[in-house]
Amino acid sequence: MGRLLLACLIAITIFIHPIATNAKDTDLTPSQYKLSKHVASKFCEARNDGLSFESALGTSIAGAWWRVLLNTDFLKYGFDVGQQDELTNEERNQSIDEYQKKYFADIGAFIVSKVQKDCPLNNHDFEKLKAEIDEIWLENETAQT
Repeated sequence: MGRLLLACLIAITIFIHPIATNAKDTDLTPSQYKLSKHVASKFCEARNDGLSFESALGTSIAGAWWRVLLNTDFLKYGFDVGQQDELTNEERNQSIDEYQKKYFADIGAFIVSKVQKDCPLNNHDFEKLKAEIDEIWLENETAQT
């Protein structure tokens, strides 16, 4: 019985702890997590296949927009805010805009940290990735407003 308990404790320490430490800084919804993980893994896969930085980023982002557009988090949040009668239209729009900014900032931060963990970049490429991700999400933000 003691050995079983020790084996379980070791398994939890080895397998669960790294997952928890990677996600402790962000509070992502399941769809944000899936999208971020998809983009990061596609980027690393493309880099490992020999694509340039720009091509790898473009390839990894290409399919992500459909996931964002079909995301139920946006629809649910917009519906919930729309049902609040005490809010004016301006307050509703502001609330949705703030949600969108935080939503994309969280995705961008997680993508950058996941890429750095899975396929480490040098400092120049790391800063470039952060800037590109911020620019991509900012473009999306201004396109929807």
